[in-house]
Amino acid sequence: MKSNAQWTLSLVEETKFLTRAELDQIEKSHGIGQRLAHIQKKMGSLVDDDTSLGRLNRYVLAMSALVHYERHGGLNDLEVEKIFDLARALLQVQQVQLKSNQLSQLWSDLYLIKGQIDRKEGRAWDAAWNQQLGIHWSQKKDPEIVSLKNLGMGNRALRLGYTRLAYEYFMRALEHKLDIHTWGRACIGAIYCLNYLGKKKDAATMIQTTLEEKLLPVDYMLELRWIQKMHLSPSEGRFNELIPFIRKGKDFFASTYIIETVFWSLAFRSHEFISRVPRLESIGRNRHLKPRKHGEWFHAGIAVQAAYDFEIPLQVRMNGISSAISKRNLLSTIDKELLLLAVATRWLARIKAHEMAKLLWTEYSELSLKLSDRQTPDLLGVLIDIKERPWNGVTSIVA
Repeated sequence: MKSNAQWTLSLVEETKFLTRAELDQIEKSHGIGQRLAHIQKKMGSLVDDDTSLGRLNRYVLAMSALVHYERHGGLNDLEVEKIFDLARALLQVQQVQLKSNQLSQLWSDLYLIKGQIDRKEGRAWDAAWNQQLGIHWSQKKDPEIVSLKNLGMGNRALRLGYTRLAYEYFMRALEHKLDIHTWGRACIGAIYCLNYLGKKKDAATMIQTTLEEKLLPVDYMLELRWIQKMHLSPSEGRFNELIPFIRKGKDFFASTYIIETVFWSLAFRSHEFISRVPRLESIGRNRHLKPRKHGEWFHAGIAVQAAYDFEIPLQVRMNGISSAISKRNLLSTIDKELLLLAVATRWLARIKAHEMAKLLWTEYSELSLKLSDRQTPDLLGVLIDIKERPWNGVTSIVA
């Protein structure tokens, strides 16, 4: 193929198919780690191939590397940026237009995967921006793709704290029941939004209707039941009833619920729950639960539990809390950030670090106000006593 020949849609799809088949065989024979190694090796071998077909092969390999990284890791930040820049440069050299024909989808795919990587690494604004660019350039207009894109924008908007905007996107995604997973995630997103906006009856009705229809896979139904039991009206009594259900053999024996239970146990005023939840360090290598797959959420859980280990020097425990707070942007969802801020505020109040507790309370309350459309400074309803502490008063500014 000549160096200036144009790509065709059929050639692009054929190249994707052949590359995917080759990489699947490598993974089957040598493991997931060798899949990325093979991609990198092959990209290196094509570096001097400036034909049109050579550029296409490098673009498809670059996209394969980015998709692999988003799912499994294996690259550092500099490598990710270089691969993204390479894919973008190849499209520019090949003169693939942004919004002129079906090949524009290649630009869309590149920016959509970049948005997914940004989301995973805690760059919420970059994720929203790149996702919107990907949607803008997409040539795929069928309802299933549109629903998926609305789901993505809903997730980005909610992570940034824009609850009403997120709700609009989630409801658009719910207009078509084509892909059950897209519909399920959008349904859960909309329920969270309703809950944050104080429309708890509407959220409860949506949960009950969805559970009765029994259209979603088991994992989604389980998450809906968790939201129903814990999120719509969190209280110490309700939490006390829920703890037994995270034990082995029970409904919520899964790492996502165990980690969240640890946070709730440390957010409430009562001390009685602290010793009744599992130690995350002890389940860290559990092959069934695999809690480490939750990344920074799991590590933050380790830090907040360690803060109550009095055999550890106080300064070390404070450093752990500080590190978790500073990395909260890496948490995948806004509810996790809110719960972490509540737990950190509670702990600082307990050790009488009142000035730091006041600072964290302010951060927590401002995020609560943002998510609730200025309705409440304590969205989780667990820090009412902190709000009323004498040291937590706000000094008036006198002109």
